[in-house]
Amino acid sequence: MKKKRWDTINEIVDRAMDLEMEDREEYISNRCGENEKLKNQVLELLQSMQESETERFLESPADMLGNLAEDISKEKEEPADSALIGETVENYRITELIEHGGMGSVYKAKRTDGAYEKEVAFKLLRRGMDTPANIARFKRERNILANLDHPNIPRLLDGGVTREGLPFLVMDYVDGTPLFEYCDQQNLSVESRLEIFKLVCRTVHYAHKNAVIHRDLKPSNILITEQGKVKVLDFGIAKLLESGDREWRNHKTIESARILTLRYAAPEMIENEPITTATDTYALGILLFELLAGVHPFDFEDKKIREIEQTILEAYPEKPSTRFKNLSENQKKEIAGNRSTSPRELYKILTGELGAIAMKAIRKEPEKRYSTIQMLLDDVERREKNQPISAKDNTVWYRTTIFFRRRKKEISVAAVFIIVIAGFILFYTDQITDERNIARQEARRADDVSSFLLELFDTGSAGDTLSAAGLLQQGLDHLEDLENQPAYVDMLSVMGEAYLNFGDYEKAEELLRKAVEETEREHGSESLELANALFSMGKLHEEQREWVRAEEYFRKAYELQVQLLGEDNPQTAQTLSHFGTALRNLGKLEQAEEHTRRAVQIYNQVYESTDAEMLNVKVNLAYVLRERGKFEEAEAIYSQVIENANQNPAVDLASLANYYNNLGYLYRVQEEYGNAVRNYRKSLELQNESYVEGHPEIINTRRNLASSLYFQGSLDQAVSYLKKNASDIRNKYSTNHWRTASALDAVGLFYLRNKQLAEAEPYLRESVQIYRNVLGNDHLWTAYSEGLLAACLKFQDKNVNEADSLYDHHFQLFEQNMSEFDADNRYQLKHLIEVYSINSENEQIVADYQELLD
Repeated sequence: MKKKRWDTINEIVDRAMDLEMEDREEYISNRCGENEKLKNQVLELLQSMQESETERFLESPADMLGNLAEDISKEKEEPADSALIGETVENYRITELIEHGGMGSVYKAKRTDGAYEKEVAFKLLRRGMDTPANIARFKRERNILANLDHPNIPRLLDGGVTREGLPFLVMDYVDGTPLFEYCDQQNLSVESRLEIFKLVCRTVHYAHKNAVIHRDLKPSNILITEQGKVKVLDFGIAKLLESGDREWRNHKTIESARILTLRYAAPEMIENEPITTATDTYALGILLFELLAGVHPFDFEDKKIREIEQTILEAYPEKPSTRFKNLSENQKKEIAGNRSTSPRELYKILTGELGAIAMKAIRKEPEKRYSTIQMLLDDVERREKNQPISAKDNTVWYRTTIFFRRRKKEISVAAVFIIVIAGFILFYTDQITDERNIARQEARRADDVSSFLLELFDTGSAGDTLSAAGLLQQGLDHLEDLENQPAYVDMLSVMGEAYLNFGDYEKAEELLRKAVEETEREHGSESLELANALFSMGKLHEEQREWVRAEEYFRKAYELQVQLLGEDNPQTAQTLSHFGTALRNLGKLEQAEEHTRRAVQIYNQVYESTDAEMLNVKVNLAYVLRERGKFEEAEAIYSQVIENANQNPAVDLASLANYYNNLGYLYRVQEEYGNAVRNYRKSLELQNESYVEGHPEIINTRRNLASSLYFQGSLDQAVSYLKKNASDIRNKYSTNHWRTASALDAVGLFYLRNKQLAEAEPYLRESVQIYRNVLGNDHLWTAYSEGLLAACLKFQDKNVNEADSLYDHHFQLFEQNMSEFDADNRYQLKHLIEVYSINSENEQIVADYQELLD
């Protein structure tokens, strides 16, 4: 071909590559005019360049252009690839074209000499591409495949040269479905996809051990048969790590060859840098990313080749969880459905170790990826065993999380202790964002405490199970070793909160009070450390529903935080929200609303509307508004919170269930029992996915549902839920527990409301006895249960002296403790007013209760 003509073709193709697909055809037609030969030559060159993205026999761009130019210069028409169908080449009859690329074609064929009957894949080098370099490469493919003997790699059966001098290979024909298509058709879970991915990794690792790099790993090169067998195709473009073939090494085109399957091309391939095993690691990382998240790490849509290359070289991909979160709701549902899960659960998976593994595999710098495929495979398998992975920073928090996950069966008894540890570390993580020096100091202290706790669990885990009580006692014994260390004061708080969650309020108060004293001595009366200790004391009294003392400690903590952190600090707002809760339960609703609204305002400056922290503080505000009778505003907030929670996959199902429960309660107090039942049922459905049977949250929602069913007239359903509660709580906490007594009270109250007095009496008698054993004779909860039993006896006109004694004792306790009444006590009075109104004509008792309530 004359140089001038070749320059014209090259210039047209170069300009066409810069145009959008819809504009190319018009441009080429205008430039070529009536010259059909020129147009065909331009289109052929353009097609060859485009096919290089999916071709299986690759060469450098310079060689491709040069060989095409040579082909064009021969000025002869080549037969189409499909023309060979029905022809016999050597001993193989070509039956079907499978595909063809820039260097050759792949056919389905059958052997004609009867050596074997099965169908085979017949690879043939294309005419015009039979240069010495390409023939050498084709021979090398034959030698590579002949040496690869692996069940997941198609076998090389034969090879040779046609009469025209074109090399061919004969291989096992794989009738399978491409990787992603197969996984989606079968709706394979993430774990099932990982099993396939691990097989692919092992196959590639085998090739690497045999000095072969694949260099073109992509979904279409990984087929799954009907029997579920995985086959990794096309090692024919592989580059040997070491080659003893001098002829091969002399063909320098391989050094500049670029794999233009850009979706899976590593940065070093774009820049013609050396290809190593890390190049395959990169492609596997992209495959893993897509297997998990359903999308590619980069958005290549509507981008030109140069833009795609620039993205690969310069842009840093988002995490799988972020890519998934930013998709449309329909996309998320479709992708999650293909993985047999929900968008929320898939998001959780993506935020874990698998996301970190994928991100390490696709690092731009080859040296920062996994150095071998085996290391990548090891991380995937270590994650399955709940062992630390190399892709994660080896922080104490990470080691702690993995430790607990790995040993969750052993330490299920000590779950409350784990929650305290996790909360403590997260608390410090949250609070250290404002001042760098504080961050360093608190991070070191948290690290010391966490390491101590890890050691504590290791020393206490010799048996099959761990006793929470035993671990706590070991913790107390070890505290002496920390007495002169900075972490000592923090450990007092941690151990105090552990005892709090374990239900030992007396020991918890002893430790937390000491923590306050030691913190003030060590850090001073105007320190953040003291504010934190006061906050912990507030939570102790909040848990015990001792709202007067809770308010005192939250107020002190809040005032210190305002002074040291400022009013607009998120940590200050957190304390303010708890402060508002205490005020709400003391009936100081106006102040509670003021404080909680302020907390919402501060959170609005820091958090997105869908953030879990933001949702929780809004729920607290809605609760106050409900108590103040501002039902319309409360309902709007609850509904908005639920909508925002459903938009954020990071919000756990337990929190979402709580939001539905709160909305149900709002409808219940407005006597909209149908709406209440619907929301309670939704809450219960979500809680059953989140908690084990007998969890307090399930118990609470089931009780609320039973109450609404009662008022709706569904009495049998209501009492069955309440009895189920009592049975579950007794099994979980033992008979001698205040929660068991509370559940028995609920059954008794149901029967009193329904005038079934004989049925109510045994439940109420047992409840009174449990409260006396656990909380003592003078506790307000004991008094409430005594009041119900007294009413039950009075209505039956039996045991009059016992009834009067119970009534006098409980009413006296209520009178003496009116100043400490909380929301629970107010509801208890409402229950007593209700049962007397239903069962008795004694208006004086109703008036006396009403006076206390007012």
